Amino acid sequence: MLGPTGKEEREFQQLVVRDNNYSSLANGTDFFIIDIEYAYPKDLVAVEWRSEGPKKKYPEKYLPNLFIIEMKYGDKSLKGKSGLKDHQRQFHHLLSNEPYLEQFKQEMIHLFDQKRELGLIPYLAKSENKNAVTKFDDEIQLAFLIANHDPARELFIKEMELLESLEVNFIVSNFMGYGICHQSVYSYAQFQQRFMRQIHEV
Repeated sequence: MLGPTGKEEREFQQLVVRDNNYSSLANGTDFFIIDIEYAYPKDLVAVEWRSEGPKKKYPEKYLPNLFIIEMKYGDKSLKGKSGLKDHQRQFHHLLSNEPYLEQFKQEMIHLFDQKRELGLIPYLAKSENKNAVTKFDDEIQLAFLIANHDPARELFIKEMELLESLEVNFIVSNFMGYGICHQSVYSYAQFQQRFMRQIHEV
């Protein structure tokens, strides 16, 4: 059973899905949500298929990327079980399990194709865009989407410093919206450099 924070996090996840999959602005975003709370890992699974025409027209020349996006709502969700470090550990475990990883990729291709066939991502519906995606880029990326962190608290910066690897991304809201464009995705170093005041204002 979800507690208050879990319910709020689920509501925000649904906003991410709406803005990127079927809102009136979805065709201008670069990310589309394939699944929400996938069994393992329990995160949003998204495909980055950039909105520039040639890339959406020719997926065989530009392989879309798979992203595992973990939304963390409020500071309590940043630490401990299911916190930043724990999710990164699960992500590394996924990458190290090659048979499962390949199965996961194939399942995501199937789900993405199914959603397009059923028109659940209207701007990518097969009736509108007949270009098939039969393969994703080999590299899967992990990204954290942090909602409603309090910059006066140092918990976030402490949890960032505990991460075992800096090969992680952070997604920043697009002018208070949840449409995700590639310009909204920052590497660890870029995020820390540009948003330090929002991470922890001393």
